[in-house]
Amino acid sequence: MLGVFFARFVNDLVLSSSIYESWMKFNYPSSYLPAHLEDTLRHSELSIVNADRLMVDRSHLSVLYESDGITLGDLDMLDTTDEDGNRAKYGFPILQSQETPVLVGHIAESDVRHVLDVIKLEGVIPMTTKVQFTGTFDKPEYYSLKSLVVDVNDLYIVNPNYCVLTVYEIIDKLALNSVFVCLDNFRFKGVISRSDIIELIDSNGEGV
Repeated sequence: MLGVFFARFVNDLVLSSSIYESWMKFNYPSSYLPAHLEDTLRHSELSIVNADRLMVDRSHLSVLYESDGITLGDLDMLDTTDEDGNRAKYGFPILQSQETPVLVGHIAESDVRHVLDVIKLEGVIPMTTKVQFTGTFDKPEYYSLKSLVVDVNDLYIVNPNYCVLTVYEIIDKLALNSVFVCLDNFRFKGVISRSDIIELIDSNGEGV
């Protein structure tokens, strides 16, 4: 008993987290969130930083538009990586149109890539075929990806004025990979991913 107590005392004295938390962070650095963010961040001003300061703006994302009539070939040519090679983690937010940037759903980059690889391998469907993402009826001249799309009603939406600490709690407690930042009526602003929160924690809030 004394040995356990002494080991815990030394751990708390030397480390800022438990042995289990340290093991998790070492083995899963890109997905592990600490148990108490408010005790981890050293800058108190982060408690009043809004979500729109942390989010990745839609202008920096690979956004798809329902109204564009995008083809399978266009989809295949989309660049889903930024200079750091990590844009794919945000997937493809789907908006009504460029004039009406209302979020209607989201599709994962890995799902799109898998479908495109199968289509190209089989060589039956022309890459000039237009793609349908949503809609209540199927268009015979379109290739439907509706089965891969997560509807906006099943996405977690946060307001740009949400506090970063609130966003952290949502992502952590609900085990989400991303939350979507929207104004009223689902007007899309950007995305905050789990890895964005982790990078914020690792940097102690610098750059926000």
